Amino acid sequence: MSNPSATANIYDEIPYEAHSVAKSHPDRMATVARLFGLKPKRIDRCRVLELGCAMGANLIPMAERHPESTFVGIDYSARQVETGHAAVERLGLTNIDLKHLSILDVGAEVGKFDYIITHGVYSWVDSEVRDKILDIVHEHLEPQGIGYVSFNALPAWHLRGIAREIGFTASSSDTPPTERVARMRQALQFFLAALAPDNSPYARLVKTDFDFVTRQSTNYLYHEYFEKTNQPFYVHEFASHLASHRLQYLGDAVIETMFAANLGQKVEHNLLRIASGVIPIEQHMDMLSNRVFRNSLVCLEDLPLRRHLDFDSLAGLYLAGNVRPVNPAANFAAVGTESFQTASKGLISTPTPALKIALAELGRRWPASIGFEALQSEIDAKLAAAGATAPLGIAERRGLGDNLVQCLATGVIQAYSEADSFITAVSARPQASPLARIEAAFGPIVTNRRHETVVLDQISQNALVHLDGEHDWQSLLGILREAVEQGRLSILKDGLPIARHEVLGGILETALERCLAKIASNAFLVA
Repeated sequence: MSNPSATANIYDEIPYEAHSVAKSHPDRMATVARLFGLKPKRIDRCRVLELGCAMGANLIPMAERHPESTFVGIDYSARQVETGHAAVERLGLTNIDLKHLSILDVGAEVGKFDYIITHGVYSWVDSEVRDKILDIVHEHLEPQGIGYVSFNALPAWHLRGIAREIGFTASSSDTPPTERVARMRQALQFFLAALAPDNSPYARLVKTDFDFVTRQSTNYLYHEYFEKTNQPFYVHEFASHLASHRLQYLGDAVIETMFAANLGQKVEHNLLRIASGVIPIEQHMDMLSNRVFRNSLVCLEDLPLRRHLDFDSLAGLYLAGNVRPVNPAANFAAVGTESFQTASKGLISTPTPALKIALAELGRRWPASIGFEALQSEIDAKLAAAGATAPLGIAERRGLGDNLVQCLATGVIQAYSEADSFITAVSARPQASPLARIEAAFGPIVTNRRHETVVLDQISQNALVHLDGEHDWQSLLGILREAVEQGRLSILKDGLPIARHEVLGGILETALERCLAKIASNAFLVA
């Protein structure tokens, strides 16, 4: 959220604590684009631009993971760009360039890009800069390029706007930034206490929202709620702004937010009676779901989009799913309904052998993915092993594709445009990415190989720093033991720190085994 200004840059005074944003990763953009019939550039050999890159926390993990691609970030805060340069140097990256530059000064010299990211900027700058952002997207995107623009969404952000007004009322513009935030928290706590006995729908909504706001970090609250500009938008307003710059709305980085079926069959039926077209339907969905933030994807206006998803839409994609069969011993190739538990603790049931095998296979591999074509081969092999006389026919494959698309649209499974860059097996000398090890040395918030931020516990953080492929099990145990003895790591039993060596040994072994399994399941390990 870096807004060019003639005055001193508040981001130099209070840097924005940025982390990777999974929704903005080019893989998300490429996946949605391919689902809707476009042919975006391969991520392993592409050019990516980020407007408002801060210290590069979003771009740097991409650059480390994709050494053959090129990444350019611009930001108006010299302090944040300098911090980013130091991180780039630590990692020895040569495919990323962070520039101290105003968005208004971006010209033809930056070149063309396959993906352009603008996260946390659009709502926080004035109309001149917003126009410039969309000009850049239009002028600097390759023909099949994709842009990402996030913004605060209406009507739900009206309530967050009340919190912003409370913050402004609780202090004046000459109040020091940290004090402004402190007074805002105090004022919101007053409202929470005053509304505590009230259980009306309005009070419940306000309490939920204000409680969320009070739990955010100081730097986030200041830049989110005390910026001179914080303009939320209806999605139809955003779509109109895109059209005026010869761009069109492609979709959302979160696939399941685009499908009305997720609101229930009756709601979907009634919604389709009163609204038609992508933007009107999504606008109604924003209202029904009280959506406060959007992660919108855009492309050039003349690109034809194929909005209907089916078997063909999944071609070449990689699928993953955190699903578990309720009955792991079931014969999934046999006729009969089986249920699967999803990551959200919901249940889905199906009698279709091909889909049952697919879900069981995705669950077995999680968090790893498998190519759609390879998944079909696995299904054929398991059906053959169960006595099937022939592989799936065309109609059955179409049915499988439709079922998997439905799982994708409801968030039960995920799709990716590229193969995994991590492994899930813990080797004798496990190795994490250099970026993960460096980040773990600085704090518990670490970026995994899926561009997600993971908050590590103390043991995992201490272990991850040393997962360089050189340390075996005994060596890692020794490192953890030394950390305990030096007071840098606490191992608790019954709520009390353990110091006795005869007790510590067995507990450390169990703790290390669990933390390595957790590190592997969170997509940190590389071959």
